[in-house]
Amino acid sequence: MTDIIDLTVEREKRDGPDEDCIYIDRYDGKGTRWFKFSASYADDSKEFSIDFWATDMEDAQRRIDLMRANMTLVGQVFGRIFP
Repeated sequence: MTDIIDLTVEREKRDGPDEDCIYIDRYDGKGTRWFKFSASYADDSKEFSIDFWATDMEDAQRRIDLMRANMTLVGQVFGRIFP
């Protein structure tokens, strides 16, 4: 017997973000899907970027607006912990 292939799932794998750019919140009771976004800015003649998480493009834009309004420096990162 042949396995049934879900074409929607296969398209999402092909066209969607890589697994390390998706986080599924298993603690919020809803399984909210978070996606990694990137924003860039210029400083003198150099371009820099930051990565952040949002639920969709509209949420990402809302978070950029919030960053413009009230972002502050917390400190330097010395390492990362991967679960």
